[in-house]
Amino acid sequence: MLLANTPAVPGLDPIGLPGHPLIFAGLLLLTQLLHLLFMNFVLGGNLIAVGLNIAGLCGHANSAAMARVFYKMLPVAISMTITTGVAPLLFVQVLYGPYFYSSTVLMGFGWFSFFVAVLVGFYLVYWLLFKTGVSPALTPLSGQEALQAGTARPVLRLVLSLLVTACLLWVGWVMANNHELSLRPTLWRAPGQTGSRWYIPATATLPRYLHDVVGATAIAGLWLAAVGWWRTRRARTAGVSAGVTISESRESSSAEASVSSSLIRLGLAVALLATLAQIGTGILLLLKLHPAVRSSLLAFNSFTGGVWMLSLLLIPVLFTLLAYASIRPRTFRWYALTVVVTLLLVVGMLFGREHVRLAHLGLPEAGAFSLGRWDVYPQYVSLAVFAVLLVAGLATVALMLKWILQGVQPAADHEELSPPEPSLAGQPPVHAGAGQN
Repeated sequence: MLLANTPAVPGLDPIGLPGHPLIFAGLLLLTQLLHLLFMNFVLGGNLIAVGLNIAGLCGHANSAAMARVFYKMLPVAISMTITTGVAPLLFVQVLYGPYFYSSTVLMGFGWFSFFVAVLVGFYLVYWLLFKTGVSPALTPLSGQEALQAGTARPVLRLVLSLLVTACLLWVGWVMANNHELSLRPTLWRAPGQTGSRWYIPATATLPRYLHDVVGATAIAGLWLAAVGWWRTRRARTAGVSAGVTISESRESSSAEASVSSSLIRLGLAVALLATLAQIGTGILLLLKLHPAVRSSLLAFNSFTGGVWMLSLLLIPVLFTLLAYASIRPRTFRWYALTVVVTLLLVVGMLFGREHVRLAHLGLPEAGAFSLGRWDVYPQYVSLAVFAVLLVAGLATVALMLKWILQGVQPAADHEELSPPEPSLAGQPPVHAGAGQN
């Protein structure tokens, strides 16, 4: 029996699921984690790149060169974001189809604008690369290229970067609104609503969006630091091969060292500040949740909520590591520990997100949905084929990344790997010793 003013939620698919719902819930979390790693780099990285372009116009050293390094990687990163985003979207449709499809249909052209923004943003990236003379490849900056980085049409690069960032922010906005509408069937019958929906007037819509954007910026900062370390390792192993003269090698090494060191310092600083801001947006989002959902999340009475609560204990640890890594940017192990703790915290946040979804949909006004309501008709052969294809797909992605990074040998020193300092005039770059902190 439906409550008053509660829209009819479509029934579950009568063909049921080919396996236990928890299998698909676990696959949703796994694929969503892979997608978030690339998506955060793309969205947060573009926000950082806009700041770098503005700083480059103001004459800040290495800002334009760092932006060029980011744009070299952007086409590959967007492709990986789209590729890894298909699977979690499908698993959401499998588990929460009646809610997801309904919210998508109700958004109308608002949802269609998602695909338009993705296509326009992707092509704008290539236009930016073409117009500013940046090759979409992970090649090192030569000394001359680094010196000319700020003179390659900086105003046009800033305008195009703003357009790309606006497209990506709009994609995030649409996804946040669609997610919020799928959780609140009571909003499906909006008074006076007759057309497409571009904004869902729920208390958690804006806080959720801000939390996602700020979090993406924090992860992107760690990605930029990783790029700086990767470039440092490659510079150490490259030598003076491939027919490069000693003078050209010194010039290239000096430019590479300066840009790599700046990437590490900037990435760690952005990650620290964005993580601090994310705590504020997270608290705001928690306060804006439905009271029953918030109580359920904080009650520590479910596995998903318990994982989320335990992951909160990692926040002070993460701050400590980020602060120490920022103070000692030449010491690789502090950065590596920061990445490990960050990944664990992201996993905890994903469990919390899933708990909030299930708690919302379990409310009486949302139809009292639970994963246990699904009928299960086991199809073990289909699941086995899917598992093989999933592993093969992940292996293909790993192989592609290996091809991109091919030729890079890991440095011998894993503990105290130090980015080389920019060289003085006429002197080769100086490397910090292994025991330096």
